[in-house]
Amino acid sequence: MLIPAAVSVASVSVFTRVLDADAYGLYSVVASAVLILTVVASGWIEQSVLRYLPEYDSALGPREAGRRVIGATVATCATVFLLAIVAVVVLRGHFGVYERLVIPAALLLTAEASFIALGSVLQSRLRSKTLSALRSAGAVLRFAMALGLLLWFQRDVRWMLIGAALGRGLVSLATLIVVAHEGRKWAPLKLDRAMLSRFAAYGLPMLGWTLSSRVLGVSDRFIIDAYQGSAAVGIYSANYTLVTMGFGLLSGPLLTAAHPLIVASWKAGGAEHAPHTIESFSRLYVLALMPVVAALAVCSREVSAILLGEAFRAGHEIIPILVLGIFAWGFSMYGHKGLELSERTDILFVLAAIVAALNVVLNFVFIPDYGYRAAAVTTLASALMYPVLVHWISKRFVPWRVPWGTLLEATVASALAILAGVLARRFLISSPNVVVVVGAGITVLATYSVIVWRWELARRRRKHA
Repeated sequence: MLIPAAVSVASVSVFTRVLDADAYGLYSVVASAVLILTVVASGWIEQSVLRYLPEYDSALGPREAGRRVIGATVATCATVFLLAIVAVVVLRGHFGVYERLVIPAALLLTAEASFIALGSVLQSRLRSKTLSALRSAGAVLRFAMALGLLLWFQRDVRWMLIGAALGRGLVSLATLIVVAHEGRKWAPLKLDRAMLSRFAAYGLPMLGWTLSSRVLGVSDRFIIDAYQGSAAVGIYSANYTLVTMGFGLLSGPLLTAAHPLIVASWKAGGAEHAPHTIESFSRLYVLALMPVVAALAVCSREVSAILLGEAFRAGHEIIPILVLGIFAWGFSMYGHKGLELSERTDILFVLAAIVAALNVVLNFVFIPDYGYRAAAVTTLASALMYPVLVHWISKRFVPWRVPWGTLLEATVASALAILAGVLARRFLISSPNVVVVVGAGITVLATYSVIVWRWELARRRRKHA
């Protein structure tokens, strides 16, 4: 996850300097739409593969199972691209300033969807080295080709989208070759109606969940654009991307590694073993990532100044709010694993839809008066609601044992670490931004680590006493 996250942060830093706020806001709106539609195209395949592919690998063999996933992926992506062409023809003149961006966006959508669906095969089979290499290559090529076309031809969002589609498309083709060449034998695609039906029964409700989560994450862009304009979208999106990519750098690998281990505990002991494993990973998530929230809360202004163009730095004040919301959302990903394993994806869909609907309503109420700053607060409020709902409903299936003691311990330690970081920041206020970030960041992390370490030692002594 390191290289893709670093490239994403670098892309925000570069593109906010190459493009003005209006152009970057236009790109952010299109990218948000692509993100939502990518979920529609590939989310049901991805979630079903992660849930059922080990079973199909055992019954049919990796080669036969892989060719069926390839068939589902190719058929879905071809259908989506054809629908985009039909939409351009039928609705010509109705897309406004986005008219010339529809086909480039459709190309990017097809490339992203195919990579996600096929990459889930490698994730399910624990081929982390291959998947990591492909993810890293995809991130680098997408960024490099988008920037290259942007500078070579014209500083136009259209070329940025085409370059991103080409870069991701090359890696999607490589992923297809890897999956199709399982066991050193080519596996041509095959459409298996029974598998598709099973995938649809499990994946479509999960698709609803994933789509709702994407709506929660990106719907505010469209509302900001409607009331505040594309420049405000650009400022909000740039700072939001810094948070999601930076935070995802640490949270992503942990969740990716946790999933197969939680599934294994479910297979070993069902509802008796899984809650303990989920609780352990929940606790690890809190201890490991709470100091990141604290550090970004202290150094948000300097981080924004270092990584973003001058026109985008005014949004630094929303960074602490957003990072807390993303932390809460990531925490709930462990809690709802029990519902995934129980195949109650319909419940997950309902819970996510409730949260997404709340977010949209709050955005319509507050964004017209308070702008993109309100969007950060509504994101936090909605993200905090989801773990509450998950904890409540999971009691009926696989209960989520929230590590309340660890959560309180980490919160108090973070508060003290923030206080120490603020004092260090004031001492370094006249220093360059990089020095402030390093000095205050180290102070926060060191203070948090010492406090948690002492409390953990005391807790273990009490346990053994």
